Amino acid sequence: MVVEIKINGIPEAQAILKAQNYVKLLQLDKAIHDAGGFLLGEVVSSIAGQRAETRSVDTGRFMNSVTTDSDFTQNFVSIVQSEIPYADHLEFGTSRMVARKHFRNSANRNETKILEIVKQGIK
Repeated sequence: MVVEIKINGIPEAQAILKAQNYVKLLQLDKAIHDAGGFLLGEVVSSIAGQRAETRSVDTGRFMNSVTTDSDFTQNFVSIVQSEIPYADHLEFGTSRMVARKHFRNSANRNETKILEIVKQGIK
């Protein structure tokens, strides 16, 4: 299961920031990384039952498997994911289980906050 934070217009912003100052580019890197860390916390809180979604903790393996990784070399994205094989079943549901949408709901619910983290990071 993967949720990707992607900010539209990054190539254009990257070109402007490179022209202005390399420091701003580093600030953008950090801001996107910080936004990914924030989203990771929200997904974990959701899995733990601290948000609107049904709690998804039995052994804690799923909750502890959520990670974030940032790629600034080309795409300027922060990826929040779980590589646990059953993560997709929990997120999308099965014929026997309703979808719990921890990743998608967390991203949608916090879209404004994520954008604010990025904006504040590059001011």
